[in-house]
Amino acid sequence: GGQPLSIVAASGPYTTSADLNYSPLDDLLEYVRKESPDVLVLCGPFVDYQHRLLDPSKAGTPGGFSNGDPPDTLTLVRNVMRERIRQGLNQSTTCIIVPSLEDLHTRHTFPQPPFD
Repeated sequence: GGQPLSIVAASGPYTTSADLNYSPLDDLLEYVRKESPDVLVLCGPFVDYQHRLLDPSKAGTPGGFSNGDPPDTLTLVRNVMRERIRQGLNQSTTCIIVPSLEDLHTRHTFPQPPFD
């Protein structure tokens, strides 16, 4: 037979509670680049709706967003998906993305719609 299938699986959130810099995701992607698994499974949340920096009650407070409006969450997700995940993978690794009901940009329906 062939070689065994290697899989790396991880579950979000992929940020620390102090920021939205996605450094834990970057560390994971560095590991994936080094190990070059066949498959990477990433389960959300990618933009956790409970993150303190996205809480409107924190508007105008240190670390909170200043105008009371959360950042465009779809833009955040696209940044995470395209710039970090796609560019952070070897071409030999297939990435499977599983959304979470805790993602800020998802609709709470069942079955859950796929990411675009």
